[in-house]
Amino acid sequence: MEAVVEGLALLVDPFNVMLILSGVLIGVMVGALPGLSSPMAIALLIPFTIQLDPVPAISMMAALYCAGTFGGSITAILINAPGAPPAAATALDGYPMAKKGQPGRALGLATVSSVTGGRPSARQGWTYKHMRYP
Repeated sequence: MEAVVEGLALLVDPFNVMLILSGVLIGVMVGALPGLSSPMAIALLIPFTIQLDPVPAISMMAALYCAGTFGGSITAILINAPGAPPAAATALDGYPMAKKGQPGRALGLATVSSVTGGRPSARQGWTYKHMRYP
């Protein structure tokens, strides 16, 4: 339990929070651009994160990856062109909603779905890691 508290203390450091927020912003912008993907954005970010300590660098890259996956749904909903490969299914339901005059609702549902799927998967990965490596 002590390690969890230390890890959370690392994440709430102002420098790490700034890097996480910038990773989210960059990830949403990259994800919204058709043709660019989250792994490509991480590859482009490596020269900037190579000089950082491991915790801030990995935090920024994880935030960029998750936000990039969500960012692809923006263009999938608004213009029927998925910005990221995982958003291809979002275009099937989101674009017709946008054509019916409900783009805000479609984007809101995509946001809630992304968070709803991301949090349990992170929690499950953390749990299995501790079960395998006690």
